[in-house]
Amino acid sequence: MAALKRFEIDVADDQLLCSSKETGSNKSSRRTQIEARFNVLVYVGDNLRDFDERFRHDDTKGIAGRFSVVDELESKFGIDWVILTNPMYGEWNKVFSNSEKDVDLLYE
Repeated sequence: MAALKRFEIDVADDQLLCSSKETGSNKSSRRTQIEARFNVLVYVGDNLRDFDERFRHDDTKGIAGRFSVVDELESKFGIDWVILTNPMYGEWNKVFSNSEKDVDLLYE
């Protein structure tokens, strides 16, 4: 809200902010809440989890697990989902603290 105010963009809180302490980083309930009120044309995010919780980082599945979900849901990208990369932070950087095998998959 502070960034929107700084650029003098007036948006009602009830049309923008949907997070709560109960939901944490899981955005599924927020998406459901928005979809009940609006006809969503496209989701834009900087993290795969902005679109679906199946992209949640899982040490047991590693980056290969996320790749398989991308393959499964590839028809949504560019139509229902648009990803704008954020090179500063995000769940994507968790793979760098995991095995060398996972990091190697990024460069295949």
